[in-house]
Amino acid sequence: MNNKNTPETQTMTAQQYLLSQAEHCRRTAADTNDPFVAEELKRLAAEFERRAQVMCASEPGTQAA
Repeated sequence: MNNKNTPETQTMTAQQYLLSQAEHCRRTAADTNDPFVAEELKRLAAEFERRAQVMCASEPGTQAA
């Protein structure tokens, strides 16, 4: 069995990681009963998404809008 962490199968880009964290925050916010916590999780998700978008715009070969 090959458990090597190869780029083809295991590695997430920083952008993918940020977006996965944003999704996790939004799901957790939807499941929480505390409105303050939910709002902060939504704010955090928006920040993760903003950072992912900035990273996308700054990658070589992409044009900034």
